[in-house]
Amino acid sequence: GPDSRRYVDFYNLDHEDWNYPTQQPFSMPAGQRAGILTHPAWLIAWSGNFDNDPIRRGKWIREHLLAGTIPDVPLDVDAVVPEHRQQSLRQRLQVTRDEYCWSCHQKMDPLGFPFEQFDDFGRFRKTEMVGDLLSIFPERHVDAETVALDTRGSVSDSGDEKLEGDVKNVVELVHKLGDSTRVRQSFVRHAFRYWLGRNETLDDSPTLIAADQAYVKQGGSMKAMIASLLSSDSFLYRKSQ
Repeated sequence: GPDSRRYVDFYNLDHEDWNYPTQQPFSMPAGQRAGILTHPAWLIAWSGNFDNDPIRRGKWIREHLLAGTIPDVPLDVDAVVPEHRQQSLRQRLQVTRDEYCWSCHQKMDPLGFPFEQFDDFGRFRKTEMVGDLLSIFPERHVDAETVALDTRGSVSDSGDEKLEGDVKNVVELVHKLGDSTRVRQSFVRHAFRYWLGRNETLDDSPTLIAADQAYVKQGGSMKAMIASLLSSDSFLYRKSQ
């Protein structure tokens, strides 16, 4: 029955007429999703209990896709978002613009703000609800006050000139990341560390280059990249110090 299909609402599909199409993949609502970073599972994983979390989402992108680093929160900083529920989350996060905070937050916040296009359950939205805590059941908040979304963001200090600049929304950001050589090479580097169980060294350079080339030549094939890694000298031989 329809009630057992309510989870498809997270994808902005209607559970009342959802019919489990056997033809895969199937089309999603146009203009709402763009790859794994707009998947509800990723969005929920980097949300708080009641809000989105642009800071942690931006930090994840900076560290996992742009090969950057973010220092730990200083001990003398009370890293709490003000509970001014009549304001949008972006407005409440203005506290991070203080000079002491912005040196680090400028590397995270602009990368995370485009994902305000989705709520903390990963549902595509056109407005942001204020004055109330969002529930898993939006129909309980039909009279809630809403404000217009601001999904603007930017990429800076990425190490890739083609990546640098402002973005209007999450789809533009994700496509920029998807087309970036630096992001692709960061992805290959993380795959190396996972499958070989260690960080790379200078001697592993040929292995990383070969894995990257295999991935590109096969049209972005994860299988081709893993096969290249697992047939490399870095994987087959344990070199002595």
